[in-house]
Amino acid sequence: MSFLILILVMLVLILGAVSGAILPGMRGRAGGNRVRRAADRWLPPEYYLQLHDVTLPTKDGRTTQIDHIILSMYGIFVIETKNYSGWIFGSKEQRYWTQVVYQKKNRFLNPLRQNYGHICALSEFLDLPLSRFHNIVCFAGSADFKTDIPDGVFFGKEYVDYILNFKRTIFSKNEVLNIRKQITEGRLAQGRETDKLHVQNVRIGFQDPVCPRCGKTLKLRTARKGPNVGQTFWGCSGFPSCRFTKPK
Repeated sequence: MSFLILILVMLVLILGAVSGAILPGMRGRAGGNRVRRAADRWLPPEYYLQLHDVTLPTKDGRTTQIDHIILSMYGIFVIETKNYSGWIFGSKEQRYWTQVVYQKKNRFLNPLRQNYGHICALSEFLDLPLSRFHNIVCFAGSADFKTDIPDGVFFGKEYVDYILNFKRTIFSKNEVLNIRKQITEGRLAQGRETDKLHVQNVRIGFQDPVCPRCGKTLKLRTARKGPNVGQTFWGCSGFPSCRFTKPK
């Protein structure tokens, strides 16, 4: 009996290690595959062109990694996939959302904001106005929102129905084909090296910027008075010795 208990304990430890190290990546790929299958099934290929797992270089020397891009005459739909379970708390305005699974809380970047950054990079890369793009976040798992679901957030196949609602033509067929060509030729090769490079760039992006005057870090602050009251900006951590600021 004690031997069986020992085996069970070892299995629990192994599965716990596997779920922590492997399953998150597997869940992400599984969620992306579900989103892709929905697009394959419900979006006619003669009208909607698909690109998946696209990593593009940005003008600041970094990269942006986009889960899914759907090109059409009706606009460019940029999709961020989240394969989450549990309860989700968050609004469009909040910088971070919260996931709760069995009383364990996990804070993550607002995916609408995250995806808006992807859209800005893609807009700059293609030299197209932001009005041509649509921000979509698709939850592919069993997550349940406990706050109002923000605009642009969908579950399962709902995002396809949203895309099909757009009927006003803003691109010609040739323009759509040229956009696909630009992205295809400009994207970085898929693989571990590209993923590794992007992870490094993301880590750099989360570091606080450095003050060009004194070399200390810049911190996000909120204006308490004056014409910009309530707005956030970067201010030197060396204040009041250094009063350097810049817009966020």
